[in-house]
Amino acid sequence: MRAITKPNAVEAFKRIIDIAPVYGDIKLDESGYMYLEVETLCVHITDPLRDLDKLVDWSPLGKQAMDYYRDQLVYGAHIKKENPEDEAEYTYYQRLREYGVPASEVAGYMLEIDQIKEIISKLKEFELSRRAVAVTWQPWVDLESNDPPCLDLLKFTIKDIKLCLSVVFRSHDLIKGWCNNIYALVHLMQYVSMTLDIGIGYLEVISFDPHVYMSDVDRVKMLKEKI
Repeated sequence: MRAITKPNAVEAFKRIIDIAPVYGDIKLDESGYMYLEVETLCVHITDPLRDLDKLVDWSPLGKQAMDYYRDQLVYGAHIKKENPEDEAEYTYYQRLREYGVPASEVAGYMLEIDQIKEIISKLKEFELSRRAVAVTWQPWVDLESNDPPCLDLLKFTIKDIKLCLSVVFRSHDLIKGWCNNIYALVHLMQYVSMTLDIGIGYLEVISFDPHVYMSDVDRVKMLKEKI
């Protein structure tokens, strides 16, 4: 595992690009895409809000797409039932705030849990709670899914009267995914921290199987020159 500690997301991403490979053994994922693998990353960002808007300058997606993704994850905009031709089979908002649990095969209904709401309630009740955890993985669905979630676990904690967040990715696209994910997650931290009326602390991102798709290698080379 490679550990990276930086004051903000931009500096963290620069370090990721610095170590990202452009040559090496090419591997094939389950969807048939070629990629270069990177060792597991643990990125600790001490001041996530600092220069957050500058992160869009490092993403190939651009500000409009990043804002779209942020609004989808944090506020539930652009979800499938509103725009079925444009979305995946689920969104992170749905997995976090409308987490469907098969309550009973006999009853034939789904129990939905708003995990973010429950986390806020738990931290209001006991600010030192170690149980403010949300998951997106649904084994009864995702083990056979063609599009399982990459972001699988979020753990909120309050330290020194600040909201901190640690997240786990089972797999992480470092070029088209990392900036987008961090941008949205920091805004989710803002949403929760404002509800709790406290400041924002660190963001910690653990990425298992981080990778660079071969289609993005030229962009990595260009970004390395930009550092």
